[in-house]
Amino acid sequence: MNRKFRILFAMGLAIVSTQSYAGRQGIHFLYGGGLSVAAPQVKSNIASHDPTAVGEIVLGVEEDGWAAEYTAMKSLDAGTGASGIDYNTTVSVVSLAYRTVEKNNRYYKYKFGKMDQDFDYIGAGSSPTVTTSGNLYSFAVGFRMAQTERLEIEYGYYARKKENTTTSFLTGTHMLTLRYLFGGVPFDY
Repeated sequence: MNRKFRILFAMGLAIVSTQSYAGRQGIHFLYGGGLSVAAPQVKSNIASHDPTAVGEIVLGVEEDGWAAEYTAMKSLDAGTGASGIDYNTTVSVVSLAYRTVEKNNRYYKYKFGKMDQDFDYIGAGSSPTVTTSGNLYSFAVGFRMAQTERLEIEYGYYARKKENTTTSFLTGTHMLTLRYLFGGVPFDY
């Protein structure tokens, strides 16, 4: 029984490898920029944080739909529910993304990453900075604009790690992003 299973498993791998796309496109670099709206979520007993506009820069390496990406973001100042206190945020994300096969110049992209987010408070006396870290989960719909250009609309949710006790008031951040990327080739076999 064990021998039959190994033979069937080897045959299955051989069949799957004939359908594999690995090595057909090679490694490509990608870069781009985007604009986001970020809405931090805080506990009910804390002053609310208004949504803020965020600019981003993306750098990455991609092969056959898989990509390792680094994203740096910086927001404009936004208000809070507390009188006279504003905030802005700086974000860095290292992520692993998968882009599906393109059909009719459209694809889907799933991303998981580690995100660090700093909140700088303005008008709070000594202007404290609060640092958080956690995971980013996102889903995007992308459109091929040209051979090496694409437009993505992405929804992401940043989930703060529970063990981070210095920022227990923050529960997460919702982000909606419009991004334009250069580099890479169509994944359309």
